[in-house]
Amino acid sequence: MNSGNLYKILWDIKNLVLELGQLSWIDYVQLFLTILSGFMDAILFGIAIYTFYLTFISDKISIITFGESFGMWESDKINFIIKNHSLKSQIIKDVHVVFDNKYRLHLRKYDLPFVLEPLRTMKIEMEPYTYMDKFTLSELCSDYTSPIKIHLEITTDEQKKIYSKFKDVKKYNINKKAILEDIFVSKKIVNGIVVRDDYKYVLYYKLGEDGQMQTAFINNFGFISTDVFGFNHIPAEYLKDEKKVSDCFKESCERNNIGLVLYDITKKMTFK
Repeated sequence: MNSGNLYKILWDIKNLVLELGQLSWIDYVQLFLTILSGFMDAILFGIAIYTFYLTFISDKISIITFGESFGMWESDKINFIIKNHSLKSQIIKDVHVVFDNKYRLHLRKYDLPFVLEPLRTMKIEMEPYTYMDKFTLSELCSDYTSPIKIHLEITTDEQKKIYSKFKDVKKYNINKKAILEDIFVSKKIVNGIVVRDDYKYVLYYKLGEDGQMQTAFINNFGFISTDVFGFNHIPAEYLKDEKKVSDCFKESCERNNIGLVLYDITKKMTFK
């Protein structure tokens, strides 16, 4: 900046100060209101632009929480709570979870698409399964949750992909162009129930003549999923012989008037 320009700026400032000094208090109020009005107009314009972005452009969905569930009589599962940060509804049809931009696991498919309302949350829980190739669920969780290296791939009813990650995780970035290796799961279904891969026998039993038929299972360790027979475990060495297993229940069934049918689940099964 040369001296001529500096002199001009200083001269303008001097004139402005002189003009302000000649204003009455009413003029000051009017000047303040004019500046305030312009400032408020700018804020309202910014809010309008941001609202337009959230309503028509943004598809942001973030992961709020992640949970794991491991049990003896149910398949291992993971679940997520997600939040829609936009002002438009998202119609969710299918969800995959991606681990470290390497592996993709199907989480849930909605036969009737689920509508995630604006600024609302929803829980997505993995569908039950029997067997998973490549990894176990516990291995995936231990390898990729500390630190967090997980994101969701959400498919809408328009076949649009929305990628969702934890809001506060800065070090993990989603690679939308990554070539992913799919992890496949299979289901073993017995009497309409998706069973675990360590089940050995299924028990169909009925209490009394008028009782309803119920279902229980025996796993590879000899544990029974009900104690209706007065015990919930048989020796694991008996499991190789179906007759020995059946004999374990004979006395209890006769004493308590329990009707029982036993099947080897490894022979009686349906895969999907």
